[in-house]
Amino acid sequence: MHGAQMYTEHFDDEHAFAQISRPLQRYINFDRFNAYWPTPRGRVLGPGGFDARYLPENCAVFELPCYWIHRRHFYVYGSFGNRHPWMAAAPSEHLPFAVHPCELNHYAAFLASVSARLTARDGLRFWALPSSSTRTLLFWPDGEPQQVAFAKTTLTGRAFGERLIHRHNAAANVALSNLVLSVDPPLPTGFDCFPEYASLVPRALPDSGVIFRALPAVMHDECFVVAPRFALIGGDERSPPLYLQMMARFGEQAAERLEYLLCDRFAALWLELFVRRKLILEDHSQNLLGAFTDDLFPIEHTLYRDFEGLTVDWDARLSQGLPIDPLPHAWEWFRAYQTWGHCGSQLIAWRIRNSLRCYHRFLSALEDQISAWYDIGKLGGRRPAANALTARFERALLDGARERLGRLPINDQPHSLIGLVRVLWRLRHELLRDAERHP
Repeated sequence: MHGAQMYTEHFDDEHAFAQISRPLQRYINFDRFNAYWPTPRGRVLGPGGFDARYLPENCAVFELPCYWIHRRHFYVYGSFGNRHPWMAAAPSEHLPFAVHPCELNHYAAFLASVSARLTARDGLRFWALPSSSTRTLLFWPDGEPQQVAFAKTTLTGRAFGERLIHRHNAAANVALSNLVLSVDPPLPTGFDCFPEYASLVPRALPDSGVIFRALPAVMHDECFVVAPRFALIGGDERSPPLYLQMMARFGEQAAERLEYLLCDRFAALWLELFVRRKLILEDHSQNLLGAFTDDLFPIEHTLYRDFEGLTVDWDARLSQGLPIDPLPHAWEWFRAYQTWGHCGSQLIAWRIRNSLRCYHRFLSALEDQISAWYDIGKLGGRRPAANALTARFERALLDGARERLGRLPINDQPHSLIGLVRVLWRLRHELLRDAERHP
């Protein structure tokens, strides 16, 4: 009987959910229940179908099928190191491979061919909850919630589009995590990432890997709450929109603080990463998270969740002499590190535009929702001006670029997103020229 057949589906919401800390309970509830984009409802049937019980807004805590498999059957990137004491239970040279329950049939032949052993047979059971991305699972060993982590799994169904983890993606995610979290130069104060410390890709299924991701320390701190940016807008009766909760407690003081953090501070952070670290974020509202006090007052702490889609300006890093350690899977450089599969993303200007467009969409959605809440009486007092957030963010980004350039020619004054991209492209050009003059 192969590994897939030995797994028995098991949901246990109350007991297992109570194991994780209160900050993580609040985080995962914001992540599951406060999405504001359309999500498939009901059970999607037919080829590529997906069991709707595992959608984040529907799902109870479930037992995660995890298997011990000899490392020779994987492409291995990164290392588990001493991060998980439960790894001591592994048979010699075996590694843990997490499988989404909906994909057991996809992996069945592989699990049988490698004599996979379900970890639960050795008394090591894992609980899991889906995040807003559905395939990325918060998981922990039963009774040991302090060892909580994320597993980004492969989904082959068509309900969500392609959610495969190819070998080149698995290698790049771990490599870029190490690059970004290196100390030279240091990350800006108040900015955190989720370290992606290991990935495993079956040699027999090179498009069906899993990536393991740690949680930043702030997410374990009882004094704070972390929530994705989209939680400000979306929500239901289980978890009302974070913006409304915040306003009910603090009113205009919280609104002004949040506007400052989303516009002025994030513009400064974006430029700091772009200018000093040569990084361009894929900053949509699922990748970006913010921190709040325990009673939901916004604080200056931004977290970045997923390294897939992150752009490194390799030419700029080389020109400035920033270190680049040997990177895994570099033989497929174009797919792994240059484009993320999008032909246009080899162009830095395209990636700047995509980054700013993602963030504009979030700010615009927040503006529209705030306006709608005023219209129906859920908010009162001073009504923000139309486009106040997007205009303030653009102005802060422009002021930061002007400070570094010294001036902006009249024909470079942006009146659109393209104009703003042009200014930032000019800033990059000047920085490259300075590096050539002063190597």
